[in-house]
Amino acid sequence: MVRPLTAEEKKVIAWRGMTERRWRTLDEDKRMRLRRMWRSRGKQKQKEDGVDRGSNKPKPKRGSAFEKLQSEREAKGVEEDLERDEEEREERKQIRQEEREERKQIRQEEREERQREREKARGQEESS
Repeated sequence: MVRPLTAEEKKVIAWRGMTERRWRTLDEDKRMRLRRMWRSRGKQKQKEDGVDRGSNKPKPKRGSAFEKLQSEREAKGVEEDLERDEEEREERKQIRQEEREERKQIRQEEREERQREREKARGQEESS
């Protein structure tokens, strides 16, 4: 006589897409493994549905060489970025200073030119 399937067995069969006939051909060890897989699947699903689920990214061991190397690289990169930014700031400052001096020189030359023209105009007025 064949014993009736339990509710859990019916769920496992449906989950695996088996037939009842196929289930009965499995040995008891295989049935137990499938029941355990189905139970653990429920727990995994609860974890997945949980709000406070952490990142899937594996975390390096505390104080591992990889982590230290990574943090050194980041620090070095940040320092290099800061140095590069400082150099660029200095360059821009130098360029602005040079432009200011050029404009100042041009204004000075224009002032001198106007002054010469005025003196020339006065000299012509006096001679006439």
